[in-house]
Amino acid sequence: VTGTTQALSIGANNSDIIANIDGYLAAGNMSGLDITASAGGTFTGQILNSTFDGSTSGDGMRLTAVNPTSVVDVAMRDTTAQNSFGNGLLVDSSDGALITADINDGDFSNSGLDGVRVLADNSATANSLTMTNTPAANSGIDGLHAEITNNSIFTVDITNGDFSGAGQDAIDTTVDGGSTLNLTIDPTPASGAGANGFRFQVANSSILNANLIDVDLSGAAANGVLGNIDSASTANLLLPRSVATGTGLDGM
Repeated sequence: VTGTTQALSIGANNSDIIANIDGYLAAGNMSGLDITASAGGTFTGQILNSTFDGSTSGDGMRLTAVNPTSVVDVAMRDTTAQNSFGNGLLVDSSDGALITADINDGDFSNSGLDGVRVLADNSATANSLTMTNTPAANSGIDGLHAEITNNSIFTVDITNGDFSGAGQDAIDTTVDGGSTLNLTIDPTPASGAGANGFRFQVANSSILNANLIDVDLSGAAANGVLGNIDSASTANLLLPRSVATGTGLDGM
């Protein structure tokens, strides 16, 4: 599939969809994969051996769940969205919805915006994104960007990824409004950022639990780690064997 508005769009609006997608090849479309659950709908599926590279004006992949009891539950294997005009992967859960995504052996590198962008607003459920052996290097803005707000909960677990060469921050997290972000990154290069290696903001009774294991934050143009904790919030940071050398300003 080439030259279309969306390579593949699936919407579960007040309905349940079960999908098994294998070998879907699409490149050079305006946007790539778009899965949405709304009005209490559920999408459950797996996507294997597929390509959504080279979106010309949108995101490579977009997973969206909105409205109470809406669910997106997806597993991906050997599926890529490289060279996207927008974000490589956008995960967006709001208004009491739930997203669980498990991605193995993918690639979201060379995106025009964020490599991986995670959003949650008023989504106080067990949202989760797990990525294994899936790089998102050389993004135009942030390698990993997460905004968890308004009493939301999200768990992000990255193993053997790559957020190096980001145009701004390699890892950029905001947790606000009584929300919680559980972030684990193990071993993943995140060097050479145009701004900061790891930037975090935690405000208004929120919690950030960040465990960065063997993460290379070196060579950032500004700071290796830059954070702000405000208004009765908590940041629990563990950085075993991580490094932040050769930065333009401070290591931490």
